[in-house]
Amino acid sequence: MELTVESKISALLGDERSKEVVAKHCPGLTDDPRMSMAMNMTLSQIIPFSGGKLTPQIIEAIAEDLAKL
Repeated sequence: MELTVESKISALLGDERSKEVVAKHCPGLTDDPRMSMAMNMTLSQIIPFSGGKLTPQIIEAIAEDLAKL
């Protein structure tokens, strides 16, 4: 299954390679305890709740790296 930024966060964090991509571009996000509430959401959906840690530009960079996997 191809993982993209439109994949649910549970899928992104459940795969070690995509989890590393997310952690690279957004340090601390994968370890944030609040992520357990967002597992059925996409990265774009959590932008408003990220306190500026996640932006459309960061999501684009994550998308580029995920495409290389």
